[in-house]
Parts: sequence; structure tokens; C-alpha cells
Amino acid sequence: MKMTQFIVTHRTSRKQQIMNGEEFLRFFKCCYDKQTKEIKYMNKLNDYAYSEIKSKENKAEEFMAKFTIATLGVVLVVLITKLIMLCL
Repeated sequence: MKMTQFIVTHRTSRKQQIMNGEEFLRFFKCCYDKQTKEIKYMNKLNDYAYSEIKSKENKAEEFMAKFTIATLGVVLVVLITKLIMLCL
């Protein structure tokens, strides 16, 4: 099972934290306060920049997908060129 990790950076203080998916959801949790009838935020999403940390497995999968698309593109161009040359 892959564990998704996130890097979260506070926009003003530039402090960085690395969190897994559960911690990330808990960090940005919000709840509704019935007395004040307002939504209370634990940490506001606008105050932080966040991005997913890609694992080596994700990078390898992404590379293979791009490589496959590029290879299919080249093969398609070669086949179309050959078809055009045969028709002339």
C-alpha cells in the first residue's frame, strides 16, 4: 500500500512540515459551531502551500506512461508516412 505524503509550508513563516494523508486531513479539519453558527477552522487552507511528495514508484510509473505515449506517437508517424509513400 502506498502512503501519500504531503509537504505543507506556512506562507508567512516558511515553516515546513511533512505529513501523511491522515495527518493532512486532520491538520485542515473544520467543524461547525452551533452556538455561533460559524465554521471553525483548525488551520486555514489559504495560509499554507502544500504539494504531494512523489515516491520513487510514482516517478517510475509516470516515466513509463510518458515513454509509452512518446513511443506510440513515433510509431504512428512512421506508419502514416509509410502509408502515404505507398499511395503515391
